[in-house]
Amino acid sequence: MIAVPKQMGQSQTVSTIVKNLLDKGVAPDSIAIVLANEKLLWPVLKMLPDSVEYVNITMEYPIKYTSPYNFMDLLLKIQSDFEKQQKKETYLLSGFLKCVTSSVF
Repeated sequence: MIAVPKQMGQSQTVSTIVKNLLDKGVAPDSIAIVLANEKLLWPVLKMLPDSVEYVNITMEYPIKYTSPYNFMDLLLKIQSDFEKQQKKETYLLSGFLKCVTSSVF
């Protein structure tokens, strides 16, 4: 992991590192670039050496866009609506959640 302050500097650093690895004979398919900021995708692609045809770039993917998150969010909204309608504490999903947490953790 290397800390570089600006986006252009980060893109140039990625390019330099990839070029050095290729010069050392590292197989291109064994090089992965992990971006924590999706805004760096285009600058990094533009800065890569011309000899690079294919790249493996991994970017962060916010958990709120995943199916399990959306599923749990929907279940919690259903539970909340159910409690509001009943006007008392009712744990409609408590059995389900106990089952899920005991089998996962």
